[in-house]
Amino acid sequence: MSPPLRLLALACLLAAVLPAGTTARTFTVHPEPAPPIREQGSARDRAVIADSIWVDSLRYVLTIPAGPFTFGETVQMVFTITNFGGAMHRIHFPTDCHDWFGVFPDSCGPGEPGCESAWAPSMWCNQMETVIDLDPGETEEFLLDWRQHTSEGTRAPSGPYTAYATTYNDAFYDVLLSVPFEIVPYGPEPIQEALDLAQFGDSVLVAPGVYHENLVLHERHQGIALLADGPAGETILDGGGRGSVVYVYGDHEDSRLEGFTIRNGFEAYSRDLEWADRRCGGGISLLGPIGVPIRRCIIRDNLSDHGGGVTVDRDAVAPVIEQNLFLDNVATAEGGGVYIGYTGSVPRSRFFSNTFAGNRAARGAGAFDRGGTGGALAFNNIFYRNEATESGGALECESEPMFNYCNAFWENLPDDTGACSHEDRPLFADPLFCAPDRDDYRLQNGSPCDALNQPVCGQIGAYGIGCAPASVE
Repeated sequence: MSPPLRLLALACLLAAVLPAGTTARTFTVHPEPAPPIREQGSARDRAVIADSIWVDSLRYVLTIPAGPFTFGETVQMVFTITNFGGAMHRIHFPTDCHDWFGVFPDSCGPGEPGCESAWAPSMWCNQMETVIDLDPGETEEFLLDWRQHTSEGTRAPSGPYTAYATTYNDAFYDVLLSVPFEIVPYGPEPIQEALDLAQFGDSVLVAPGVYHENLVLHERHQGIALLADGPAGETILDGGGRGSVVYVYGDHEDSRLEGFTIRNGFEAYSRDLEWADRRCGGGISLLGPIGVPIRRCIIRDNLSDHGGGVTVDRDAVAPVIEQNLFLDNVATAEGGGVYIGYTGSVPRSRFFSNTFAGNRAARGAGAFDRGGTGGALAFNNIFYRNEATESGGALECESEPMFNYCNAFWENLPDDTGACSHEDRPLFADPLFCAPDRDDYRLQNGSPCDALNQPVCGQIGAYGIGCAPASVE
């Protein structure tokens, strides 16, 4: 069923079952057949299209793959300049990346009134802020990547687009090149469609299954409960390596996100600190002012520069991250499981009763707190066999210290808490999981993290007792 027909049927069904005067609605979403797997390949493997121009003795060529591309895929632009003359030429690249290139819908182009670039540039665009002396016979080639989403993480509508690049030489000849390409839909997006129909106070209830979607929750989605309907781990959001699996932007004090497995997110555009708050969070990216609470999720196998599992940034005040399993997430820099960026001071970000296992990062493999006034609150979490290449196998802090209370640590490398302080009632003991080799992180009867053995702290970790002690032969 096409998206318009499916949503029309959903609206008719709701109208039929809702009592008169009821304002809160429930949208039930069921899985659809997975979208066809498109051949990704590298940019070099595709057919390419190019635009070129001669200016004096210089030849400028802009080349990109012919596509078509799908949402979230990386497009690589190659800008080549060759000096065929007998004298050196100086090439100037503008200092503003938006001036240097842009991607525009086919309906408009650079400089036209009301026409805005469809996507923000890559975080590596600052490499182009330079002046180059090009000697006779020399060629300079610049590679620039961008992902197919807007600066706020929203989807790029399918259709035709044009990529533009501009520079100028020492004779002040402006050079503008353009190459067309196409974006095609990745596949059905029933959860996003239901979210876009829902209003404050509504619920989106998602049936068990695998959903190949990258969800975007803007301020207009505030007050919506996004809930998995089924046993833990059976309702799966698979990001397909196309960016953050769930991107949350704006005020979500009254929203909810509960019960999902969130996997295969990839977001790696946080190298430029000016843009870091827009390019973090492989699994979930929470950008202020008030982040949505995350509860009872399994956040696993996600990758980012900062916050492999979850990033909280841009003054995202007091998001609650509770009773989640962070498993095998990777951050190339900081925060394998959770990255807390520059957040608001009161109330502070809180993560508690989570289990962190097998996460990796350079610093803070379990969680990293960059700062803000007061630091984050971390309590009743288990940190189990996480590994950092520099410091903070479990926790790492920078600036204001994290408040670290009633956390359990076991076999984290190279250490547990790095530079974090304010440590109170730590537990250094094997938590005795049921079967961690099979991703079963419930506790054995008699675990030191069980509430019966923790009269002050209460239960530590995401899960309670789930099995009897392992037999010893």
